[in-house]
Amino acid sequence: MDASSAEEFVRLFSKSQHRILGFIHTLVPNLPEAEDVLQETSVILWKKWPEFQRDRDFVKWACGIARFEVFRILRQNKRNALYLSESVLNQIADIALNDAKDSRRYEECGTALTMCLQELPDSDKQILDLRYQHNKTVKQIAIESNRPKSTIHDLLGKIRSRLLRCVRRRISA
Repeated sequence: MDASSAEEFVRLFSKSQHRILGFIHTLVPNLPEAEDVLQETSVILWKKWPEFQRDRDFVKWACGIARFEVFRILRQNKRNALYLSESVLNQIADIALNDAKDSRRYEECGTALTMCLQELPDSDKQILDLRYQHNKTVKQIAIESNRPKSTIHDLLGKIRSRLLRCVRRRISA
């Protein structure tokens, strides 16, 4: 790789890094983990840079690679269940990839999600906080809340679905 090609990569990556991290963070709710995925993704992007077609959109290309990296990590950590289901993540990733180029749309999604989270009952917010901010397993949350594991699992699924519908509704309005 020549110096001008390396400079072009650094320039494009530096300019796009926050958007790539934003995409990853839509799939990986824990920011430090999302930043770790970004680091791994940046290494892969660098290695694949010679394959990048200059007429393509860099952000979409990078986010596509990041998506595969998120799913690789998801499969590795499946027993920890720290992420949404793969089908829900695929839906979110599809939406985010379609919008990766439009930062206003991305900001709208973030704003919509924030508003939707605020509308949740405090009990639902607490469950999400335990799950995604404190990285507690469903089993740990069930024990702490003195509820069956299946109840917590079902509740998380309902909350995720409600959030997805709410975000879609707000964005389409």
